[in-house]
Amino acid sequence: MALAAALLALRETERLEFLVAHFNHALRDRESDLDQAAVASWCRSNRVPCVTGTADGAAWDSVQDLSPEARARTLRYRFLARAARDAGGTVIATGHTADDQAETVLLRVIRGSSPSGLSGMALLSRLPPNLLAGSNAKGEAFPTPVLIVRPLLALSRSDTAAFCEKSGILPRHDPSNDDITVPRNRTRHEILPALRKINPSVSDALVRLAAIAADDERYLDDAVEAAWRATVAAEEPGRTVINRAAFSKLHAAIQARVLIRAYRALLPDGYLTTANVSELSDLSFGRSGTTTLLPGGVRFAVRYRELLLTFDGAPSDCPYPPEVADTRVDLAAESTSPLGGGYQLVVEILPRGGIGPAGPPADGPESPGRYAATFDAESLGNPVTLRNRRPGDRFFPLGAPGERKLQDVLVDARIPREWRDRVPLVAAERGIAWVAGQRIADWARVIPQSRRPAVRLTIARAG
Repeated sequence: MALAAALLALRETERLEFLVAHFNHALRDRESDLDQAAVASWCRSNRVPCVTGTADGAAWDSVQDLSPEARARTLRYRFLARAARDAGGTVIATGHTADDQAETVLLRVIRGSSPSGLSGMALLSRLPPNLLAGSNAKGEAFPTPVLIVRPLLALSRSDTAAFCEKSGILPRHDPSNDDITVPRNRTRHEILPALRKINPSVSDALVRLAAIAADDERYLDDAVEAAWRATVAAEEPGRTVINRAAFSKLHAAIQARVLIRAYRALLPDGYLTTANVSELSDLSFGRSGTTTLLPGGVRFAVRYRELLLTFDGAPSDCPYPPEVADTRVDLAAESTSPLGGGYQLVVEILPRGGIGPAGPPADGPESPGRYAATFDAESLGNPVTLRNRRPGDRFFPLGAPGERKLQDVLVDARIPREWRDRVPLVAAERGIAWVAGQRIADWARVIPQSRRPAVRLTIARAG
């Protein structure tokens, strides 16, 4: 009510347009209705537009936050967002005071907040995008972000009470604010009074702490923005990729914030606890192939060269075809065979000579999802088998001094653990002739003494 009266005083001198929005949580039966009636009466007396909303059972069921207070806050801000949208407004002003700020900071300290949480409520902040979803009553999409401004944040609760008295306003009292089983109420009525016996200015101290933390956060935000540009390899809907080498060079404080930003790039309203962030920081320097599931269904995966955040159950970005059953491949004639997943295997017969003693390069994809290699047909034999790896597989890579465990070859090639079962292999009577996307076997290379045409195999997406 103090905020409404202050805005009313500015309406003429500052040519300010505003409306009052009141949300009835419907938690106190008749008392909640009387609160709403008092607001509506004040607005009529002062010719101020007023919109009201009421929470119903379906609305309460639509939010699943941890506490009734958090659920009420979510419903309240959804209502305010809709009210702003429908009125064509771009700013929501709330009546938070310095006392509210002190309580917020102290609660966050008690709950183990990260340093960013100590900045408390900002004078100006942006409403979370999920509360702006949809369109207004006329079916028009909301064109600009809605900002939240807290004009009274530098004033105490006693200041606003005095202003109300001077303005002839008798504020209504919400008795639920006296319930000390609610953490914020207990902080207000018991913890802060106890702390004032140690420091009478403890509320001022907490507000100063918030201001200092906010200044630090602004500086760190600039540092994070620079780090983001340097470390993020891909930012797409439902997928964020961080370059591990670049990430490892950042300061630990910036690393943590980059991880939080990567998470919120997928889930803008998501919240990571300090424990979540600590776990991600540890995993970022751990073993490739490790994954963890974060709140909101975001999957964090560690790979050799990158950190990947996706939604759990999202389609894999693995470049290999799906796992295949052992498939016999006839090399006597050119052919094209489907492999599943939109991939195909193409067999080409090349003339002898003219391709060099070791054939064309065969140590990687020519383009994403496309692998090709050329073999000496005589050494390869006919037919061959296209399959995936088996326990005990060994491989003699081109240019290597001898055979190695296939597992070691895949590890050295930095192939993510979750991809290895899908790597296509071409196996001949003599052994594995090709690890697709890596190398052919040394014994399968084309040599000048070859008496038969060469065979070129290509695994690629159809078309």
